[in-house]
Order: sequence, then structure tokens, then C-alpha cells
Amino acid sequence: MDGQTIVGNADSSFKPILDELRLLAQIEIERRLRQPEPGFIREIQDVKKNRIELIFPSKVNGREQSILKSSGFQWDPDLGIWHRDLSNGGKAAAKDALEKIKDNKKAA
Repeated sequence: MDGQTIVGNADSSFKPILDELRLLAQIEIERRLRQPEPGFIREIQDVKKNRIELIFPSKVNGREQSILKSSGFQWDPDLGIWHRDLSNGGKAAAKDALEKIKDNKKAA
């Protein structure tokens, strides 16, 4: 067995680890790019992933979580976003949820 065969086999054994590191790096890059401006909620219509994403400047409170969940949104802890399907219903639900959250903040 020559040296190149050993190195080649070692490279293939590290491939799953390198792939995982690349994925984690990509998740972190996406998370940083999606950070909202302070005080603003960011809405992204991600056609590639076919979903609407809502990104909040800080952790949402219990009432806001209830509003989001009842509007069909799910929490993605890896990206730190709330998301649901990108459809006409999803767009309407996002608009409605954001209005309710805005009203909730005014009432508080």
C-alpha cells in the first residue's frame, strides 16, 4: 500500500465531518444575514425553501408565541426564526400574526 492510498482513505473518512462543518457554517452565515435591525421584525419570503420566515430582534414572549403558533408558524432553533409555508394562506397568516403582535405590544 502506498502513501497516497492511505491519504486518500483518510480523506474519505473525514468527508462526513467536513460536510457537517460546512453545513453548520452555512447555517451560521444564514443566521447572521437574517438578523433584523434593532426594534424591527424582519419578514423574508424564501422562495428557494418555499417558506415565510419571521425574525424577531429579541425573544418573543408567551403571548406572541401563541399568536405565531396559532397562525401556523413553527420555531426553528438552529436558525432562530419562525417559519411556515410560502403560500397565499401563509402570507395572509403572516400579515395577520404581525398585526396581532403589534396590537399586543401597544396594549402592553
